[in-house]
Amino acid sequence: MPSPIRLPRSLRAPVSLLAAVGLVVGLGACTGEDEAPEVLRPVTAAPDAPLTVVGEADDASASVAMSASLFRSAPVAVLAPAGDLAAQEL
Repeated sequence: MPSPIRLPRSLRAPVSLLAAVGLVVGLGACTGEDEAPEVLRPVTAAPDAPLTVVGEADDASASVAMSASLFRSAPVAVLAPAGDLAAQEL
């Protein structure tokens, strides 16, 4: 079995540096371009009447009905339990 090629000591550091730079440049060229993410914004709606009464039996249904009366569309909905004041403040 032939022995591996051994570089003189004076060339080992520059060759290693060149290999590392080539690896970084090669991997960097493979990354895709960053595209700006689509911005999602809620679309608000004015209630039909000056007073909106939500008469749902449970908290979850009431919050969904209230959301439906205030927003035509929204990318996110956050629900908090009735007794969890810390979650309601978020």
